[in-house]
Amino acid sequence: MKKEKKKEMYSDFSNVMFALRWMKKYDGTSIIVLNFLYYALALASAVFLTYESKLVLDILALDKPMTVVIAILVSVCLIPAICSVGEIVRGMAVDIFWYHYRKSVDRHVYDVMCRADYDLIENPDHKVLFTQYLEYARGAADSLSSDAMNLLKEILKILIFGTLLVGLHPLIFVFLVVIAVLQFVVKIPLNRYQQKINPDIIANDRRFRYSGSISRDYQYAKEVRIYGMSSWLRKITDDCMHTHIRLHASVQNRIVAMGFFVHFMHFLRDGLAYLF
Repeated sequence: MKKEKKKEMYSDFSNVMFALRWMKKYDGTSIIVLNFLYYALALASAVFLTYESKLVLDILALDKPMTVVIAILVSVCLIPAICSVGEIVRGMAVDIFWYHYRKSVDRHVYDVMCRADYDLIENPDHKVLFTQYLEYARGAADSLSSDAMNLLKEILKILIFGTLLVGLHPLIFVFLVVIAVLQFVVKIPLNRYQQKINPDIIANDRRFRYSGSISRDYQYAKEVRIYGMSSWLRKITDDCMHTHIRLHASVQNRIVAMGFFVHFMHFLRDGLAYLF
């Protein structure tokens, strides 16, 4: 009996580097640049809006000229508007890059499939891997760039606002860091569970699409009627739907539980901040 080859696992760093090489090969780096510019604007807006109320109140308290008051109020209104326009422009540009990137990835993946051995193509396990490979490769550029920029933005916000909070009281900063760490830790089991259950979801969806394609294809209409396969196909479809609901419900239940915890942490954070 042949010894089964152990599945090779890759670290997060190696996966990120692999995705970056793909993005460089298929011009996905343009998406990173666009996201970087947008998130830099969003960060600047977040910092400015933090001082929005203070600026307005200081101006009113110091009895500044009306022109200064109007200038500040216009700035307060313009910056969110500029961010909204930036989000629209970014979305349109990313959609264009995303379309060309996905077409390039599709060509590469299908080229690999065309050169693969026939027995591998027909193997159900390899079909699941092929579907995963195609979906992950398509989403690598957009997901990686968005997540990386979000992470960078949040780190910079922690540094900027943390510096301001330490000036008020060091314990406030420590308290907020603890809450942020707890929110991060509680998401780890969910991510692991989603990775674990994803092959089952893909395999079930493939089975559902295949049974649906047979029931809609006139080529198989004669066989379906002669052999009375309609009830069999209906049973497969029902089983797939029940499995789909069960798998996704298990994920959603964990997401809801995690959401309650995260929102409770937000409530605790804001409540204690206002109390202070």
